[in-house]
Amino acid sequence: MNQSIDSSEAGRHLDAARTALGSLRKTATEGPTIGQAEVLARVQTTLDELGLVGHLLRAGDEGPARVACAFCGGMIMPAATLCLYCWRSRLP
Repeated sequence: MNQSIDSSEAGRHLDAARTALGSLRKTATEGPTIGQAEVLARVQTTLDELGLVGHLLRAGDEGPARVACAFCGGMIMPAATLCLYCWRSRLP
């Protein structure tokens, strides 16, 4: 796979994550007028975008083996104590 394509796509996902985080920051300053569901949706959007960036940056990487998270199924390192995708604590 062409590295420049991966970097460009990863950049788009990073920009989307930055946008989602900026929206979340704005929500935090607006006070209690924003519902919990909207905040959680913005957090999930950010996590999804960052997860895609991680996936793109690891594409073609022959690094350490990955295992599926018991909670969400995201592929993480066997020694991880926190899932990159769902952020739940786990025992390695």
